[in-house]
Amino acid sequence: MKLTWIALGALVLGIVPAINAQPFAQCPPSPKTDFDGYTFSGCLSLIIANADGTFTIKEDKTQPTNDAGFGERDDALVGFQNSSGSPISAIRLTGSESTVDFTGSFHFDGSNPSVQNLVFCPTANPGPTGYEGPGVTFTNLASSIGYCDAGTVNFSPAIAPGASTWFYLERPAHGTVSLPVTTPVPTVTNVFDQAAATTNLTPGMPIQVVGTGFGNSTTDSATVMIGNEAAPVLTFINSTNLIVQVPVDAPLGATTLTATYKGQASTAFNIKLVALGPEIEPFQSQTGSSFYDTSNNPITAGHPATPGSQVYLLGIGLGTTNPAQVTNTIATAQAPTTQQVQVMVGSKMVQPSYAGLFVGGTPGFYQVVFTVPVDAAMGNQPVTLSEGGLTSNAQMLVVAPPIPIINAIVNGATFLAGNNPQAANSFVSIFGQNFGSQNTASNIFPALSFQGLSVLVNGAAIPLYIVAGTGGQINVVLPSELGTSGTAAVEVMTSEGSSVPFQLPLTADSVGIFRVGDPSDPKRMNGAVLFTNTAWKVMPLSMATALGLPSCASVTTASICGKPAKVGDQLEIYLTGLGKATPDGDPNGKVLPTGSLAPTDGSVLYKTVEPPVVKVGGIQATVSFSGIAPGNAGQYQINIQVPSGVLPGDNVTLQVTMPDGSTDTVTIAVTS
Repeated sequence: MKLTWIALGALVLGIVPAINAQPFAQCPPSPKTDFDGYTFSGCLSLIIANADGTFTIKEDKTQPTNDAGFGERDDALVGFQNSSGSPISAIRLTGSESTVDFTGSFHFDGSNPSVQNLVFCPTANPGPTGYEGPGVTFTNLASSIGYCDAGTVNFSPAIAPGASTWFYLERPAHGTVSLPVTTPVPTVTNVFDQAAATTNLTPGMPIQVVGTGFGNSTTDSATVMIGNEAAPVLTFINSTNLIVQVPVDAPLGATTLTATYKGQASTAFNIKLVALGPEIEPFQSQTGSSFYDTSNNPITAGHPATPGSQVYLLGIGLGTTNPAQVTNTIATAQAPTTQQVQVMVGSKMVQPSYAGLFVGGTPGFYQVVFTVPVDAAMGNQPVTLSEGGLTSNAQMLVVAPPIPIINAIVNGATFLAGNNPQAANSFVSIFGQNFGSQNTASNIFPALSFQGLSVLVNGAAIPLYIVAGTGGQINVVLPSELGTSGTAAVEVMTSEGSSVPFQLPLTADSVGIFRVGDPSDPKRMNGAVLFTNTAWKVMPLSMATALGLPSCASVTTASICGKPAKVGDQLEIYLTGLGKATPDGDPNGKVLPTGSLAPTDGSVLYKTVEPPVVKVGGIQATVSFSGIAPGNAGQYQINIQVPSGVLPGDNVTLQVTMPDGSTDTVTIAVTS
């Protein structure tokens, strides 16, 4: 039967003289309210807002039921009396369900014939249910202890102190009543790019949204729409600041941005999207930087960039890429920008080696990798990006004099990568940066410096062999007085300063056989091996031809040529890292002093204290000499005879092993 609301307003808004009178007079006693086939003479339930801020729920059990014999009333008429001292615009009823059939008070089943609205929970706004009283609406229906047992009852206008109103619920009011926590409508007051705070916003760009009511945490945050597309929240800063990403496929031109929190939407904020808006990300902390080295360390005053070094910056607004960027997706592979990007360092324009999406970084961020100009000015240099005729904001790059940097120290014969232990009196190659712009023309041993460059081991300068400043390589022989364990601190020093000490691990021996490259076979590891007392090199004939060497049959033993060895030939193997060598191999003898050469005439032979084992083609050879090559320092020599049983071939293995296991293997050519 239709529910009639007419002629009830005067009864609702008046002051209630006595709430304990029966029936509860806050609900209309006349005309009789007809709902689902039965009538009430007054409120079945009465909710009272007390002066102390608490709430009381009362029930008039004299009111009829919809069906005789039921102990719980269906479609209950509920009154609300404001006996507090303040107007009340809404109440929150929680845990209100039937004590008989456990139906939730807000599980409206559409009993009012004029509004057939069956409500399911949860729902923020169920719309008209047919259960509303004058100026009453229901919102935020939910389930707490039972299904649809919680909801907010809203009053418009607010119920003044001493006034009352009424409404229906599916079951009588139970549970607890409180004033609802209201969710303020978010506001948006400003939107700008996240790097330079400009309004040049581009698709895919991280932007900052400023306003109020954006939530409380990352998991309780407002959502943002740009036009008709969701703009993912990248960072929840606080309730007034969000970092969001403009959708990559958002159309250019004027559009709007809206923030929504718990169903409350802000007023649309007008923005404009453009194709390009290059900006450089600022540093994120006082100890941070806008620039990073190739190891991802921030460039700071304590860790400056140097001319010729490679650095990168992070930018935004650099436009489309190939392949295309995807909204809210971290790039897993490089995607260069489709337009050219240039970098200005001070007054020097440089072309970056890469400008595109930042692999593994925040969505919308670009990485720009470039080399600091070798003639860049020292100090804080402004850096800007240029793209499509637009120039970015400037960030300061700290450029310092090119202090040497040691990246690696390796065996001078094998060049085996890694921080491997090296032995005293062995050849090593130092690789790094800022070793100067000059190169030695030849061996300069035992010079302690070259063009202001020197190498220090444990604080003392050591002799140099070769300096390739432009290539970042220095060849030296380690001091013969070093120990057989622990580490040695190695530094490169120039007029600009000294490198950070490189801690080189030490060992008793570090075998490395020198190699001779084969132009016809780059993979061949042919050893530096001579026929004894000659300049003839042991190698395949094809390799000798590739090197342009003459036939050994046409030259004297003092001339260089190349050919394979035979079983029984006497050979000299040249290598480094055989460890301690003393006159005649005396364990108690003195090593060759650092900076000295073994006598060229062999008047004193510095032999290794520990004997090596040499195998040719897997067969052990007889060693007739092992020591420092006469006229040399870090270069050792082993004399052997090719043993019987070695099979011929161009790549016969030659292995040298020291008693502690240090070993190296090359190949030689053996013919029948």
